[in-house]
Amino acid sequence: MLLGAVALTAALFYGLTQLQFATGQDSYLNSDSQIALDNVAFQDQFGGETAILLFSAEEGKDVTDLFTGDNLAELERFTEELRQIPEVESVITPLVSMIFSDALLKGPGRNALLQASGRDPDPDGTATRQADVSMSLARLGEIPGDEQVLSNPAWIELL
Repeated sequence: MLLGAVALTAALFYGLTQLQFATGQDSYLNSDSQIALDNVAFQDQFGGETAILLFSAEEGKDVTDLFTGDNLAELERFTEELRQIPEVESVITPLVSMIFSDALLKGPGRNALLQASGRDPDPDGTATRQADVSMSLARLGEIPGDEQVLSNPAWIELL
């Protein structure tokens, strides 16, 4: 009996060493889905497992549709509901991100764009940032100030 218990314990111990745990985001997404592919591209660009991209759209729709009509009202309601939870310390929803980007571009963000291009130690990075800043500022100038609101799809696209 004792020999059988020892043999069983040894077999179970060996099996225990073969267990693998996957806790990355790839455990939650189908590897061939567009969301997973976009997530990998996002991680490659910004480094590491920084976020899971949770939104997908039907044909002919895009992220700007999240901020139109009833969707905008629902995002506002949802954000406020999360803020009311006592255990929640901070809330960052797509709406909060857009409000932050909106405030940056209407305020100190323009200068931040310009200053960032001058601080890049890599000449190729500097050239890329300067081209991006030029494009961003040109696009910003195309939207009149009174149309720079979260319900305007062109403004959302710029943000």
